[in-house]
Amino acid sequence: MKWIHIAAGILMLSVICGQAQETKLVKVRLGTNVNSPTRECSPIISPDGNTLYFVREGYVGPEVRQMLEKMPDSKDEKAVLEYMQKMAAAVRQNDAPRSQQSSWSSERQADGSWGMANLLPAPLNNALGSFLMGVLPDNNTLFLSLVRDPSFSGFFDGRDLVGLSQRTAKGWSDISYLRFKAFRNTSGRIHFALAPNNRVLFSAILNEDSLGALDIYVSFLQPDGTWSQPKNLGPGVNSSYRELGLFVAPDDTTVYFSSDRPGGYGGTDIYMIRRLDDSWLKWTEPKNLGPEINSSENQDHLTVDATGRYAFMIEGPAFREDIFEFALPEELRPRPAALIRGFVRDPEKNPLAAGIAYERLRDGAAAGAANSDPRTGRYQIALPLGEEYGFRAGAEGYYPVSENIDLRAAKEGQVFERDLTLIPIKVKTPIRLNNIFFDSDKAELLPASKRELERLVLLLNQYPAMTIEIRGHTDAQNTADYNLRLSEARAHAVVEYLIKAGIAAARLTWKGYGLTLPVASNETKEGRQLNRRVEFMIVKM
Repeated sequence: MKWIHIAAGILMLSVICGQAQETKLVKVRLGTNVNSPTRECSPIISPDGNTLYFVREGYVGPEVRQMLEKMPDSKDEKAVLEYMQKMAAAVRQNDAPRSQQSSWSSERQADGSWGMANLLPAPLNNALGSFLMGVLPDNNTLFLSLVRDPSFSGFFDGRDLVGLSQRTAKGWSDISYLRFKAFRNTSGRIHFALAPNNRVLFSAILNEDSLGALDIYVSFLQPDGTWSQPKNLGPGVNSSYRELGLFVAPDDTTVYFSSDRPGGYGGTDIYMIRRLDDSWLKWTEPKNLGPEINSSENQDHLTVDATGRYAFMIEGPAFREDIFEFALPEELRPRPAALIRGFVRDPEKNPLAAGIAYERLRDGAAAGAANSDPRTGRYQIALPLGEEYGFRAGAEGYYPVSENIDLRAAKEGQVFERDLTLIPIKVKTPIRLNNIFFDSDKAELLPASKRELERLVLLLNQYPAMTIEIRGHTDAQNTADYNLRLSEARAHAVVEYLIKAGIAAARLTWKGYGLTLPVASNETKEGRQLNRRVEFMIVKM
């Protein structure tokens, strides 16, 4: 698969003279298409391994700062690129230099190398620069901060500091800034990392709670859409030295960060921690990634793809670091994940701009959010193995159609194709409820059905004049009479749930259709699974 290409030069020494040997980690400095005479930092690899985002920093003296002040806010990408190149050529290393930060991207080539880096367009960059901090699993949402005042190095209160930009049909949206209940940072340096579930946010900040320098804090998304006040992870994770360069792996469990604490190999070293429960407050003891990865120079900003096999980080003397790629040793990898991808379309195959959410079926816990590309309808998500998940796509005017996937027996790096068709909310159009579950030959709803049913309740409350028919269907196994009774009992079970949830019985009817309305062949296992379904049809709105 394209996204598992190993970059040219990553050599694993394995078999010599017929004997298996211990593998040697080889760090490969990316070529001049990515690395430049200035500093590269904050590498972020897309989950599919095909797009590398990063920040380029030019540490500059007063002459270049004057250039920055004169730089126009332009949407002419070529003109902006030429201007940035002129500034890079004027880099200085004196006079208390400030940094000009800009965000770039590079695409993986067929031979595994990286293509010429492209400056990301406005509004992802502005005249003063930007700092990219993450990409959501869909590769359609970036997490970043725009630079507003390059001379500012004081107190940050969290306002208009960091946010999300989504891919649109015409480019990228303006940044939607995160809002905090309370936030305080007294350092001129700051870094954030958003967990793949899009509900947990890490920050490296300094305030009165810190142990001496930048510490790692955690915030949680609140029901009103704001973020809780950052909470220090404490001395079990933090030290009196700097913790920074945060990255949350696709497994939603493993966090990599850098620190200059004692006991390392010099400069800043890469460490890892793994969370011990769902509180996100209890963690394993920080583990130094060892001398094959860390050295006497600075190592920072480690990031991995969805497989967890291939890592990127920066390394080098202070202010002159470059981006390196290498195969991550197995014991240092995050929990394996699978990639689920496909297209979101309407029944006529037109692409849709849709929001996609996914959750664990065993407890309904949110597992993440994504967006489809409005130009193509393409989406992708990365999910840890060992769980059953439900995921759904929703767009205005369409019912949020759901799908489910069982990753309990999936293999590391496996890719699943799942196209999602959104059905418009209109009368006489059957809409499948994919995440309704029953035991074989039974009509009692299983607990994993709850979230799907809650969404149907929400729709009915949103449209108080709407009446619907719940429709049960089976495959062709067993007799026609048996299947008719089973499908009717299952449809009735859904109606009973809706009534208990407060929906008036007069708005609900149900009917079993047994095996009479198949949507696929009953000759295959996959076809029979498609035929076993519960739908609803809007009778009146």
